[in-house]
Order: sequence, then structure tokens, then C-alpha cells
Amino acid sequence: YFRSSLLLPIPLLPPVLSLPYLPPSALLLALECFQCHRVNASGVCENRESFCQTQGSQQCFLRKVYEGDTISYGYQGCSSLCVPMKLFKFSVTVEFRCCHDSPLCNKF
Repeated sequence: YFRSSLLLPIPLLPPVLSLPYLPPSALLLALECFQCHRVNASGVCENRESFCQTQGSQQCFLRKVYEGDTISYGYQGCSSLCVPMKLFKFSVTVEFRCCHDSPLCNKF
């Protein structure tokens, strides 16, 4: 048999809210990135510097071109296809970096 003094009341839980389904790409927030089609070795944009906003699965990217061990020039912007890698050809190295963790993460 049970003693009623040992029974504890069950707390009432709030109802579960039903939210509309959003695809994963809709959950990504736009990210502001530096945009420049030619950054010189000193890190200065040679044409007008601007900004772009990522859309969907885009990321900020930074591409640096080295001649030997010396930085030569680079590019910055937003890209749908961004694969981090290094390419080597003779004395030229091209480095691709991608980021999406903070605004303006593709600083030269």
C-alpha cells in the first residue's frame, strides 16, 4: 500500500512550441567580407575597396600569390566555392583561405 505523504505532485510543463521548418541554408546569417580584386604586397587595395555580404552557403575568401617567399598580390571577396588549399608552380605559390566565423575575417 502507498502512503499519500510520500507522493510528490508532478509539475506541469509548458506546451512545446511548434516552429516552421527552415532549411539549414536559411539559418546561416549574412557575413560581411572585404572585397578587393587586387591587393598589393603591402595589403593596400589597388582598386576601390568595398565589402560584400555572403548569401546562403557562401564564405569570405582570401587568395594570396607569392613569388618565392615574398607576397606579390592578393584578392578578397565572397565565394560560393571556396576550398582552402595551396597550389605550387615553379616559384609561384597561390594560397586560398576561406572563413565564416566572424565579420571581415578575410583581412589581407
